[in-house]
Amino acid sequence: MSGSSSSRSGRRCAFSSILPKSFRLRSRADGNRSGPGWRRKAGPVRIGIVYNPKSRRNRGRPVPDGEGLAGSPALRAPASHEDLLDVLDEFAAIGIDCLAIDGGDGTIRDVLGAAVPRFAEMPAVALLDSGTTNVIARDVGAWGHGDRALERLVRTVLEGAGANRRRHLIRVDDGQVCRFGFVLGAGAFRRAVALSHTGVRAGFGQRLKTGAALAGALGSVSFGRERALWRAGTPMTLDRDGRERGEPRFIFLATTLERLMLGIYPFWGEGEGSLRYLDVAAPPHRLGAALVPVLRGRPRRWMEDAGYRSGRANGFSLAIDEPFVLDGEEYELGRNGRIDVAAGPHVTFLVP
Repeated sequence: MSGSSSSRSGRRCAFSSILPKSFRLRSRADGNRSGPGWRRKAGPVRIGIVYNPKSRRNRGRPVPDGEGLAGSPALRAPASHEDLLDVLDEFAAIGIDCLAIDGGDGTIRDVLGAAVPRFAEMPAVALLDSGTTNVIARDVGAWGHGDRALERLVRTVLEGAGANRRRHLIRVDDGQVCRFGFVLGAGAFRRAVALSHTGVRAGFGQRLKTGAALAGALGSVSFGRERALWRAGTPMTLDRDGRERGEPRFIFLATTLERLMLGIYPFWGEGEGSLRYLDVAAPPHRLGAALVPVLRGRPRRWMEDAGYRSGRANGFSLAIDEPFVLDGEEYELGRNGRIDVAAGPHVTFLVP
């Protein structure tokens, strides 16, 4: 499975908030909070499982047998993006109530991005954190990994137990392809992610794809050999809630998650909307003094005037000459060199 687009995916971008059709969810009014549980309505529960055998913690393991699990869920291990689309078409046709994803952030991005246009009513989603990076699972909650975790997930879903958390997907539309994810980044964040793909920083490299990419980018500006290149930033034009601002930016980051990794959450400020954003002008001023406050989301009074901005937004439009990163994967922009970003549909995650 990969993040590449397919003509079968279409460009359906206008989706409303979606809730599972076969469950009565008991949660707080705030969709981003954890609720006390959920209950199944009358009728059999249908579970569909997408298993990625290439995810790091699944490598070398035999693909589980869905028929050997309680309730005989439909377990599929698609070998390609086309296979994934066929699997999701099958799941939509049989009307699954719960979509379990066994993989990492890339698998979750691929599955949910392809699932949204295929389900008239999105099923609840449950995650097994079997990937290299599991930022999404760490935020919303996961069932673990391996056979026992899968068995526990299926048993809990069949019993109608567990809790739920809801998050918006980020919807990214470049005028040709509509994608969905949870963490979007550009500028130095993209460079740090690209660096992780080269294997230059062995061990730490894979973790750069997520929260630590910000720390890696800031560290390269402060101490790296290519300090001047990183400090120069990337020309961007940001139109946020009708206010357009064009200038070189050191880093731009947006998410609908409530935490990232390693204690890093570089967002602060108020405002309306489900998108949290970080917008740092280039060159970044007094970066040594700003580094820890940015990473912890606790700004000093002087930082906004120095070009460190953060807050909430309903959406924005970003014009940029470089690719952007969505959940660890790099994408080229469409012909117009602009992406429109907004909060997409809710996803309801079932958690232990």
